Amino acid sequence: MTNDYDPIARTYDFLSRLVFGRAQRKSQTDMLRKIPPGDKILIVGGGTGWILDEIRQRSPGTCPEITYVEKSKRMIALSRERNFPASRIRYIRCAAEEFRTTERFDLIITAFLFDNFRQADAECLFDRLHGLLHEKGRWLYSDFYRQDVLWQKALLGLMYVLFRAACRVEARALPSVEPLFRKNGYLAIEEAGYFRNFIRSAVYTRPFQTTST
Repeated sequence: MTNDYDPIARTYDFLSRLVFGRAQRKSQTDMLRKIPPGDKILIVGGGTGWILDEIRQRSPGTCPEITYVEKSKRMIALSRERNFPASRIRYIRCAAEEFRTTERFDLIITAFLFDNFRQADAECLFDRLHGLLHEKGRWLYSDFYRQDVLWQKALLGLMYVLFRAACRVEARALPSVEPLFRKNGYLAIEEAGYFRNFIRSAVYTRPFQTTST
């Protein structure tokens, strides 16, 4: 089974901090202030669920309604241990590319998700998630950013070797995701780089589609 993080679920956060310090977390938490109260949120590839603690802390009133999609059984189990109101969250154990719903969401969060996929599969996943976001909805995106810098290329190559061995990650290189946002008319209302710009975060807004007459 590809992209299976069960083998490293309990050590994933530790490994992240060991290599990147707080950069991966900060790339996500800095963008959370862009979540308006009452948003209906879809989190895809949520991992251990630490982001739920951060969202709850930033929601002093009623917690937002969250659909939490994660493929790893062990990651889902760890997420359920978080102190998040059960009535406000729905856990779905499912691969991101297999997730289906008729619901639409005000906000989508994908953090270090697309780097698991080959370009063609990343494009298909993007199109699927794009269709689940309301017009004028927001997409919080965080991931590694490909640059022609030797140390970054070396680190990225090593990461793919290790994650292919441990988790059967299907990708061999980072897909190009930013052009997909531009192609679909998204506007980046905030962007930031972390870990010497090896990590990039952005808050995108989906355009309002006018009907021509």
